[in-house]
Amino acid sequence: MNDFLHSFGFLNLLSGLALLLAGGVAGWLWDSYGAVFTFYRGRLRLRRWW
Repeated sequence: MNDFLHSFGFLNLLSGLALLLAGGVAGWLWDSYGAVFTFYRGRLRLRRWW
């Protein structure tokens, strides 16, 4: 049971780091190019996955 709980902690750590990185990149795009470019870039990325 202890390994099971540690696995969820590691998953949450990785998810949190990924969200922090994504938020930093989105903030940089917003400051550098504006809000429209930030959402447009996200739309292009989502379009490639589907």
